[in-house]
Amino acid sequence: MKKIKTTKNTRAPKQNVTTQRLVDVPFKSAKSLKDAQDQIRLQVWRRLEEAKVINEMLKLDNYKFWHDEFSHGLVCSYVEESDMSLVRVSSEGNGIKISINKALAVSAPLGETVLTQLVRAMSESFAQTYYKAKGMIPTSDIAKKGELDIH
Repeated sequence: MKKIKTTKNTRAPKQNVTTQRLVDVPFKSAKSLKDAQDQIRLQVWRRLEEAKVINEMLKLDNYKFWHDEFSHGLVCSYVEESDMSLVRVSSEGNGIKISINKALAVSAPLGETVLTQLVRAMSESFAQTYYKAKGMIPTSDIAKKGELDIH
């Protein structure tokens, strides 16, 4: 058996792995990249911790109203009400109810896609406004600030 002798190619300069990783990202150094990654990890950790605390607090009797609101969820149904417009979104007690006038939905020159989009848009708009009004979604001031001042 003949042994093949290999020689190292010294013509190509050795590439720095860190420099190669930084080529496609907006960072000039590995430290600045790592610092940005640490900031993202901190933000995600904060969101997860907040979710964990919310989940724990929802189990307390004082906050049963919040849990009940979402446990009843979103209900969508056809109704037989002649004096109603095409779609109505409301809250009667806990949860959100979407009522679709069956007679108008069948006879209206709307395709199923248009009706679906209408229901989706109305329910999203109503839910956001409704839950903000009930204090269940933070207002933009609180969201921007990122924390509550409790004295």
